[in-house]
Amino acid sequence: MERRSTSIFTRRFFSIIYLNLHILFLGVFDMQTILTRREREVFDLLLKNYSTKEIASKLMISEKTVRNHISNVMQKLCSKSRSQAVVELLRMKELNL
Repeated sequence: MERRSTSIFTRRFFSIIYLNLHILFLGVFDMQTILTRREREVFDLLLKNYSTKEIASKLMISEKTVRNHISNVMQKLCSKSRSQAVVELLRMKELNL
């Protein structure tokens, strides 16, 4: 029998389920945070209104790497924009003002 590849919808569905379970148990269990150390650094600078270019310079990485970190977080959160991701991370207490 031919094996079908996993659809984007299915991967996104399971990503949403994982994230919601993570949020549900966040206060109950000492689970790892959603963000990697570097993603947190990038989003902390985004909160301080740094541009992609400024973040890259400050962290000594390429602009493409900054955009990749932002994109990865947006995908984890199923966000459509950077600002939506920031709001969600603040709501989840992954970031602090």
